Amino acid sequence: MTDQPGPPGPPTDRLRLVQQVARLALTLASRLQDNYAAHAATLGLTAAQIKVLTALQPDESVAMRVLARRIGFDQSNLTGLVDKLEARDAVLRVPDRADRRIKSLVLTEVGQALRTAFWQRLTSDAGPLDHLSAQQLEALHDALLPALDEAENGDPTRVADTEPPPAARAVP
Repeated sequence: MTDQPGPPGPPTDRLRLVQQVARLALTLASRLQDNYAAHAATLGLTAAQIKVLTALQPDESVAMRVLARRIGFDQSNLTGLVDKLEARDAVLRVPDRADRRIKSLVLTEVGQALRTAFWQRLTSDAGPLDHLSAQQLEALHDALLPALDEAENGDPTRVADTEPPPAARAVP
């Protein structure tokens, strides 16, 4: 007979607070994702499609397997997204010079314009945080940084970056 731990005891006040904060953070993240998707939809794109476009840099050729890893998608799921983006002339599949079986993606001018338009819309809209005062935003910012600092191995600015991706800086 092995010793199996019994059911956990009642949560402490601190653990209850942690759970409440986690639920609030997840709800906020969901609202931010909805806002992201709504901005993509104004351009006739899904959130996943715009994620592909924003992961590509101008004048960059990226193998689909590399792009899939870059954005955390399974390569098989990426194919359908790329098909739709290619039908809109937003990306172009090109054979790899060394191995023609490998297809790489290139952002087209249409794709760059969509990427830039999305970024401009997203960054000019406070979204679900719009109703917060400057003081509340500062407090939220200051509270989130230490939590993200631990999660990001000491570099919270990496996730708090407010600069647009390089291709989104210029208006088409």
